[in-house]
Amino acid sequence: MTDIVVFVVVYNCSLENSKTLQTLNPQLVSRVFVADNSTIENENEQLAKDKGYRYLSMQGNVGLSRAYNKLLDQLYAEIQNRDTIICLFDDDTKLTDDYFLKLGEAFCEHSEYQIYVPYVYDQVGLLSPCGIKGAITFRFHNEKEIASEGISAINSGMAIRMECYESYRYDERLFLDYVDHAFLKDITNHSKANIYIFDTQLFQNFSATEHKPLRTSLKRFRIFSEDINNYCRKYRVSPLQKMMILSKRLTHIYADAVIRKLTSREEQNG
Repeated sequence: MTDIVVFVVVYNCSLENSKTLQTLNPQLVSRVFVADNSTIENENEQLAKDKGYRYLSMQGNVGLSRAYNKLLDQLYAEIQNRDTIICLFDDDTKLTDDYFLKLGEAFCEHSEYQIYVPYVYDQVGLLSPCGIKGAITFRFHNEKEIASEGISAINSGMAIRMECYESYRYDERLFLDYVDHAFLKDITNHSKANIYIFDTQLFQNFSATEHKPLRTSLKRFRIFSEDINNYCRKYRVSPLQKMMILSKRLTHIYADAVIRKLTSREEQNG
C-alpha cells in the first residue's frame, strides 16, 4: 500500500472552513500535516488536534516556500520510508472521491515518474497542467492539447515522491508566486518525461479570477512583482519578458477596478 502524506497550507482560514479538509477523507492517507500561515487569531491548533492532524504554526504569514520547507523538515524527522508520496494542497481545493485511488494506481503502474499531477479546473477552465515559456505561463484549452515539453502545474493537487526532497528545499526567496514553476523546473526541467498526469479532476478556487478592491489587488501585485523578479533573475529570463508579464498583470488590475466601479454605479442607479 502506498504511504501517502498530505500537506495543507492555510492562510487566515479556519480548518472547519477549508474546502480541502472538508472534502479530505483522512482514512485514505497516512498522515495530514497543516502549516498555518494565518495572521489572525483562530482555533486551528485545537481543531487540528481534534482531527488527528499534525499542526505547525508559522507565527504569521511567512510565505509558501518556508511553510513547505518546515513541513518537509518535520516529515523527514518522523518518516523513514523514502517511497512516501507527498500531496500538496491549498486550503480551498475540492477533493474528489477518486483522487487518492487514481494516485495510488498511477504510482504503482508508473513508478518511474517522480511527480504526479491531476487535472485542475477553476472558474475559467483548465488551470493545471499549464504551459510555460520562460516565465510566461498559459492555459491549454483542453486536456488533449497538453504538450510533451514546457509544461508546469500548480502546487495544489501535486503529488511528489519523497525522494525528490533528499537534497532539495524550496527557494525561500519566492514568497508565493512561481514556487510551483520553480520546483518543477529544478526537478524536471518542465519535461513531461518526469511528470505523470493521472486521470482525475479537481476544482480550485483560483483567486486571480475574482474581482477584488484595488488596494487589495495592488498589495497582491507587490508580492507577485517581487516573486517574478526573483524567478527571472534565478533562471535568467529576459527583462523584456518580465516587464511584459508585470505590465499585463497591472493592466488587468486597473481594468478590473474600472469594471468594479462601473458595476457599482449601475447597481446604485438601479
